[in-house]
Amino acid sequence: MLRLYQRKENIDVNDPNAKLHVCKVPIGIIPAGSGDYVAKYLHGNRDVITATIKIILGNTVQTNVASLHEGGKLVTYSGLLLGFNLFGEMMRDLEKFRNLGQIRFNGILILLIFIFIEIKNEFYNI
Repeated sequence: MLRLYQRKENIDVNDPNAKLHVCKVPIGIIPAGSGDYVAKYLHGNRDVITATIKIILGNTVQTNVASLHEGGKLVTYSGLLLGFNLFGEMMRDLEKFRNLGQIRFNGILILLIFIFIEIKNEFYNI
């Protein structure tokens, strides 16, 4: 969405020094699980009612965005919200191995090494 918005504003997305225009499309996030770190960051807590009220009232929070360029071309945009999402997905996947106890958290580093290529390919295909 950010890439499309920049193109609409005639910003060269492949220029790593280009000043991005602020995307004015609000995204509402309501906490709905155990890893609600994005909601905590945006609303200050993980309460469903508070999040809903803030969305209805139109409260917004600006967040950071970074671009990754390689070979003079935009590869992807990333930001704190995407990082939280990746972390949340990893925690969700680790819950499948709850019977392993604490070792499942230590094992995530090994798993990430094996699935790094898959994650890298997903980012490049945005």
